[in-house]
Amino acid sequence: MKLKTFLFSILIFLVLFTILILAQTSGTPNQIQVKTDANSSLLVATAAQTSPISQPGVFSNTRLKTDSNGNLLVVPFLTAGSGTQQYKSSGAIYYQFVNTANTADTNFISSTAYSLPANTLNSTGDVIQVDFYALLSAAVSTKTWICNIGYTAWTAAGGFTEGVTLLTDASTTASVSILAHSLATKVSSGNVSIQAWSQFSNGTSRSHAAWSSSALTLTGANNILCEAKDGTGNAAAITIKEMRIIFIPAP
Repeated sequence: MKLKTFLFSILIFLVLFTILILAQTSGTPNQIQVKTDANSSLLVATAAQTSPISQPGVFSNTRLKTDSNGNLLVVPFLTAGSGTQQYKSSGAIYYQFVNTANTADTNFISSTAYSLPANTLNSTGDVIQVDFYALLSAAVSTKTWICNIGYTAWTAAGGFTEGVTLLTDASTTASVSILAHSLATKVSSGNVSIQAWSQFSNGTSRSHAAWSSSALTLTGANNILCEAKDGTGNAAAITIKEMRIIFIPAP
């Protein structure tokens, strides 16, 4: 009889213990709170805690912000060297290995269009960098390369309709490769500044777009495309090799 009573007591204890554990875990989603400290660092706490607990390695080096639609974003931050200055990470958002040469005419060839999502340039100081790589043949002729953002139409015969020119350059230099850079920086609502330059593999470089401000609708998607042609129609006079687009957020 005593043995039965003892076993029954153990059973009751196990049942009550199980109920207690389930009661503590089943409500977990409702007991977790996400908070920020004075520096907008992301913190996590339970409802019973009077102050939030930072979660190193999971939520460290983050900031909370909202986009233009009010959506909550968690933005990673990194510390610059051994100082306290923090910065956001940047990186390539598009890459294409084009490897397309012009044919024996004066029409344009192009990369594939990339549609830059709406509100990518959301904060003043946000930057889109477009890198254009090409090879120029030994043909003695004028080769032209142009990149554009926000154009409404493009044809091989006529090129771009509307939009903002990111870079435009032409050269009779032969047997070199080129790397052309262009920067579009948001300077105000609906406006970007443009800077661009070309570098040649023979060691020369030149700026072909001094600082200028252009109107661009940033709340909508904007196509980015690069084109090239040969002025006298020499086949394979210019070959578009690569296009890379890099997003650099403002501090």
